[in-house]
Amino acid sequence: MIRYRVRRILKFRDTEKTAPKGARRKALKRNLSVPAKFARVFRITASAYRQAVKVEKEEGHLPQGRLQNIILDWAQKLLGVMSMDVEIKGVPPEMNRPVLFVGNHLSYVDIPLLMACVPVVFVAKEEVSKWLIIGQASKKAGTVFVKRESGKSRANAAEAIADALLKRKQSIGIFPSGTTCISEDVPWRHGAFKLAEKHQIPVQPFRIKYEPLRKLAYIEKDTFATHLLGLLRLERVKATIEFDEIRLISDHASDCDTIRAWTKELFADYQAPDEK
Repeated sequence: MIRYRVRRILKFRDTEKTAPKGARRKALKRNLSVPAKFARVFRITASAYRQAVKVEKEEGHLPQGRLQNIILDWAQKLLGVMSMDVEIKGVPPEMNRPVLFVGNHLSYVDIPLLMACVPVVFVAKEEVSKWLIIGQASKKAGTVFVKRESGKSRANAAEAIADALLKRKQSIGIFPSGTTCISEDVPWRHGAFKLAEKHQIPVQPFRIKYEPLRKLAYIEKDTFATHLLGLLRLERVKATIEFDEIRLISDHASDCDTIRAWTKELFADYQAPDEK
């Protein structure tokens, strides 16, 4: 198990003569630190972006190795701010060739989580490109943005993914559902699997789960700022990421369904809080 610990950002002292005790004291301290953590998320992201721009300016381009080091540092710091413990199951692949990572999609947290484990860039929904600071940094990291409703956008994304894998030798992370959900009931798109089958690109399945699950899942009518603030109020969170055996795709439709079923196993007993 690897653990990322958040370093203390601010030190709070009680000014009242009678300080809250026990759980009340811990809750008060935690809530007071939330704005500082929220700001730090954006400072870390802005710093990584500036570092990438600086390297690109100095060298005339952004070397892949330097970019991956910047991404790794950014991801690990971000998980630290979130007070996240990370458990890795299975063995991540040896990154001596480009790999296509495919798995379930619970939250925007999935992206730094996987990036903290393996050198990978992502395909993401177009809305992310418009997020404050995070959008600019994502573009610099090589993220491929897709309009879910646009067939033309998906076709362009397929070309960009092929270019990253085959020409730039970058490993790519894809969420075939195209959206966040807990049960993975949304059918997976076959595009990435067709690409992997055509070019015999190794596919690495992964599945992710969080504790507490609903607090980290970014679904339904959640909004980014409100969800992130709620996440940062949590004392500790746990992420489990599991890697299955790497494989070559021989039947894109069947292999897609098999991997999707494997990710769904984690949530077979899940029941939404309001249904209990």
